[in-house]
Amino acid sequence: MAEITGALTPPPWTEDARCARSDPDAWHADIGTAEEAFAKAVCRNCPVLDECARWVMATEKPRDRWGIFGGMSAPERSYLDRHPELDYREVWGRPQLPATVETVADLIERGMGFADVVAETMLCRATVSKLMVPARSLLDRRARAAA
Repeated sequence: MAEITGALTPPPWTEDARCARSDPDAWHADIGTAEEAFAKAVCRNCPVLDECARWVMATEKPRDRWGIFGGMSAPERSYLDRHPELDYREVWGRPQLPATVETVADLIERGMGFADVVAETMLCRATVSKLMVPARSLLDRRARAAA
């Protein structure tokens, strides 16, 4: 695996990457958009896909996660971080959990915070934000019913 020798020195394999010959903004599209789907399709047919996926998972700090790398979105890479037993190709197209209050409540009950719920469900932050208050209310109702 290539090592990064400086903050602005990309690994040598990046010269063969399809994204190297593309508009950089294309790799930072909003999640769930046609632009993201296009970027992933190009990326997943790249000759250095394996190197890219290994590199990003080895070097990326979770708090700095954004864009498409190794054919994966930031939420897909977060999911892969939590499930290292998976091959990176196994998170591609992983169906999103239904955006329900009950789903979010179950994840909160398991001890997940906002960022973890976003990453686990692969939903956008705005959607999870809208679901958090009713999910917490549901948990309160469950606790009162159990008492």
